[in-house]
Amino acid sequence: MHAAAVAKIGWPVRWKGRDERGVDCAGLLVVCRNEALGVADDVLAYGKLPRPATVYEAIGRFAARIEAADALPGDVVIVRDQGVPCHVGIVGTRGVIHADHRTHKIVETKLPVTAAFRLREV
Repeated sequence: MHAAAVAKIGWPVRWKGRDERGVDCAGLLVVCRNEALGVADDVLAYGKLPRPATVYEAIGRFAARIEAADALPGDVVIVRDQGVPCHVGIVGTRGVIHADHRTHKIVETKLPVTAAFRLREV
């Protein structure tokens, strides 16, 4: 999952995107998970904006919760904004690989991690 995420650094950010034309934070997880596991499904499908509980539930379908301090490159993390868990990314070697809405690119930066998950094998 880490190698797939690193390969996406520089991709454009596009709301609900799921390919090289652009991805949002959930799209980044879906694309990287699918590459890592060799599957082709949208496990984080949208119907509406996810509430924090929904994000945890959706990620829990394909990853096991771990302690944030134990997160390794390739693990999935939920980050918070103003105390609210609202953004997801993939742990890199220098920070979190995520869809940055300021630069409109996939980048790796330091972010405050709220929760972490490790990908399950299929």
